[in-house]
Amino acid sequence: MLECVCFAREQRRTEGFRLGSNIQDGGKNGVKESPVIGPASPQEGMAAGKLDWPHGFSLRRLDLESGAETGLHSRQEAEVLYLHQGHLDFEWEEGELSLEAGDVLTVPIQLMHSYRNRGNDSAVAYVIRGQEQPAACQWQQVHD
Repeated sequence: MLECVCFAREQRRTEGFRLGSNIQDGGKNGVKESPVIGPASPQEGMAAGKLDWPHGFSLRRLDLESGAETGLHSRQEAEVLYLHQGHLDFEWEEGELSLEAGDVLTVPIQLMHSYRNRGNDSAVAYVIRGQEQPAACQWQQVHD
């Protein structure tokens, strides 16, 4: 039965993708997305989660240090975020809302959005994506 459990201590894998690494800081922006459920996603450069057999979706752990943000991006599949710990601001073109631990957010497909941790402590969220191998996120083009 232990092969069906991914303990918290196993969820911060070093192979995790640094969501927001398009920002000109060498990928050191304080955001880390780690696989929990789902196979490897070559489109994203994401390793397989510990629970890597077919589920019909993927589950990722998203860690944001104090002051970290993802940068504006969109997804090609359904995305649901559960904020487990801390505070996050969800921003999109028409506005912004603050999330607290326990809040759940569903993000419309192709909505350009970002997450920002303005709190003093780290934030931990779990993100479910409606594909086993999600497509790479689309980054907002920055114009000088």
